[in-house]
Amino acid sequence: MRVIVNENQYNNILIEEKKEYNPLKKWAAYISDILLPKIISLDVNIEEDIFTDKNLSKKLSNHDFFKFLPIDSIIFNIIIKDNNKEPNIDINYYPYWTTVVNNILVDVEFDVEVYSLDKINLKTVKYDIETYLLKELIKVNSWYKENIEE
Repeated sequence: MRVIVNENQYNNILIEEKKEYNPLKKWAAYISDILLPKIISLDVNIEEDIFTDKNLSKKLSNHDFFKFLPIDSIIFNIIIKDNNKEPNIDINYYPYWTTVVNNILVDVEFDVEVYSLDKINLKTVKYDIETYLLKELIKVNSWYKENIEE
């Protein structure tokens, strides 16, 4: 916990937080653009699907959000849950398979639980996905900082 003594310190803290928040927000937007079409196209009769997005270092190496948090591959475990519940999407990061190779994250794994897929509001789901991803990308970034090769 930080103790803020004056307004200048407070402004510096806000600037530092914004430096971390913006690239993670861009990552969340990028990932949601990949994830949303996959979720929409899922068959409601299946229970689980897995897909990956690989070689991101080749696709995204010029982007500032990649330079901030370099991720080369992402694993999505999509789990379809009970259709009797309220429509919802929940996303969680688990570092089971995540490793750091040459200071780049490999196999960042997200579990995506989709409740009542056939009832999801397509107008708000992109915002929901980005919000959940942002929360989880903060965890990914913390894990990366703790495990980066010095």
